[in-house]
Amino acid sequence: MKYTTISEAAKILNMSTATIRTRLKSGQWPYYRFGIHILRLNIDEIKDLARQEQLPTPGRR
Repeated sequence: MKYTTISEAAKILNMSTATIRTRLKSGQWPYYRFGIHILRLNIDEIKDLARQEQLPTPGRR
């Protein structure tokens, strides 16, 4: 597993740090704490979740 910071994840995913923080706070994306102030993301998990969010949903016919 490779862990990354919110800033690094934002660059990799081409998202703002605010968007990532919103997803973390809402519980949409998982994160890991390493101490009181150290928060990290598993970049593989986040990439998969970001891809799933971009998938189009089928519309009505």
